[in-house]
Amino acid sequence: MKLLQTLNIFDAKNASPEALMAEYVIGQNKRVFNQLYDKLADDLFHYLVSLSDHQLASDIAQKTWLKVYEKPQRYQASAGFKAWLFRVGRNALIDEFRKQNRLVSVFEDDNFAADRLASEISTLEYEDMHQAFDAALANMPIAQREAFCLQQECFSLDQIAEITHCPKETVKTRIRYARELLKRKLEKYHE
Repeated sequence: MKLLQTLNIFDAKNASPEALMAEYVIGQNKRVFNQLYDKLADDLFHYLVSLSDHQLASDIAQKTWLKVYEKPQRYQASAGFKAWLFRVGRNALIDEFRKQNRLVSVFEDDNFAADRLASEISTLEYEDMHQAFDAALANMPIAQREAFCLQQECFSLDQIAEITHCPKETVKTRIRYARELLKRKLEKYHE
């Protein structure tokens, strides 16, 4: 990378997150870090806010990027940078939940929670499908919501399993339950 950068061939704007991170690990160039941040900051924030509230997601995203900035050598290229970044963010979120004593089986599958919440959601009237979708997603058990949101971020099942530290089959089950819940909640909008 240094040779390519020296020859001015390295095109950071079109480089993959993995290439940018490899370049940052080597030279810790702030410009490269900023480009990496610009590419993935919104994705990380949206993932974290799907699991928490806006303020906590913002704080955790900031802590996550600070870890990347200060300790780039901890990057493990095995699953790709975005998957690694999300895992670092998830771990920081879990640590924060533990500090706040909010981690009471938050990331464990709760097959019955979807049915329990289904009756609560169905009693409410929503003006449009987007509000109904947001409400269904927000009331989904967090493990299912997390797997579903990661899949929407285009992560493979293997990458989701690595990020969430659970078996691939568990990821499949969580995604299936999430889709079933969304299908039930949004079926009146299906034409």
